[in-house]
Amino acid sequence: MRCPTCGSTEVYRSKRRAFERAFNWVFWYQQRPYRCATCMTRYWKKLEPRVWRHTLRVRGAKLLRAWGLYFGALVLAALVAWTMIYVQQQSLKDNLLIDTAIEQEMIKRLDETDLNSDQKERAREFFNENRDRLPIPK
Repeated sequence: MRCPTCGSTEVYRSKRRAFERAFNWVFWYQQRPYRCATCMTRYWKKLEPRVWRHTLRVRGAKLLRAWGLYFGALVLAALVAWTMIYVQQQSLKDNLLIDTAIEQEMIKRLDETDLNSDQKERAREFFNENRDRLPIPK
């Protein structure tokens, strides 16, 4: 490779600057910076398509693997959170079923007692009014 300014063959690859690295994907991906050792001229040389396509493919695969790992971890965390919420809701629903069964058993026992209908009605009203305060085992 020859320098376009002085024609020297003492040319080496130059480092990209911070701005150039930041916008590398957008503007300069198909080009690389070179510097002449003789006249210190910095210039850009266009790459062959096979070179930059290969580089793009390799970097893309590396990026996909890295983000794929993060995405997999995110999906796993969401699945665990959803499972915990589901189990909590099911346990609340099961507690309601247990409470309902206990209430039905109490009503059944009330019907089996020797109380007259007026006393049974008052006992049902008391039970319905104080349902939250009654010591129902859980």
